[in-house]
Amino acid sequence: FREKIREIFLPGERIAIKLHMGEAENPNYIRPGFVKKIVECFKGFGIEPFLFDSLVNYDSPRSTIEGYLEVAKRNGFFEAGDVVVSDNGELSGIIWQGKRYEFEVCKELIEADGVLVLSHVKGHICSGFGGAIKNLGMGALTKKSKEFIHNGGKPVFLSNCTSCGTCSQVCPMGAIGQEGWNEEKCLGCSICFFSCPVGAIKPRILPFDTLLALGAFAALRKMKKVYFVNVLRNITQYCDCRREPIKPILPDIGILQGRDIVEIERESLKLIEKEAGRNIFFELNRKDPYLQIKEFERIRNDAQAVL
Repeated sequence: FREKIREIFLPGERIAIKLHMGEAENPNYIRPGFVKKIVECFKGFGIEPFLFDSLVNYDSPRSTIEGYLEVAKRNGFFEAGDVVVSDNGELSGIIWQGKRYEFEVCKELIEADGVLVLSHVKGHICSGFGGAIKNLGMGALTKKSKEFIHNGGKPVFLSNCTSCGTCSQVCPMGAIGQEGWNEEKCLGCSICFFSCPVGAIKPRILPFDTLLALGAFAALRKMKKVYFVNVLRNITQYCDCRREPIKPILPDIGILQGRDIVEIERESLKLIEKEAGRNIFFELNRKDPYLQIKEFERIRNDAQAVL
């Protein structure tokens, strides 16, 4: 790791470490002691790092700057390094498959001389799993763009519905039932779209995983240089945003690093599947965890960046 840091980042540069700094009563986020070692490594080479995350768009102390800073302080991250949180964004436009998509990427990540994407790999209720793509495709964006992704993945019900009940069975939030669809409960995960046996559901804009990948691509294209570290420890079914204790579902596997987001994400999932003996995130969360990776790869190969 030290050799790669010295190879990629230069003395005097200001580097953002993009990470999730935890929620109340959920201890599975990357520990601040580990983060402090990374910070010290940077400083040893004359590089100035800071810890960064964006505000969330749901009910949480982390939805305001003051609240998130208090969470970061309580969880020990002030002792690890300089903490910055923000909802201040700059537009990043993409033309893909003939349509234009715009996302607000946090300015602190754009203005930094480089970004270390430090991701805790775990399951996720919307995307099957969360790693580097989720860390950027949601975490590098403003509240407005987060809302766009979730709303864009929400279902539109077509006239050929057979009332088979599959969508209500797979919905992780119980948003679809006998009384119809409850939009307030819906996360826009698009699981109902992928599960419908007769194709009677479509997303409002695009499936959640495609929008997530577009957001990650929009963020990356604005950053000067990037290095990825995926931490495969405290692997749980759900993400670090859950505000209650969650028990790990697998033993700790290790830490991966690399310069290609697709490669590091795929390798992370392969190691997890090898340890579990099956595609455990698909089994638990009813979403193919590889989908966001495939979509990112398609977008990277075909999208045109604008703005």
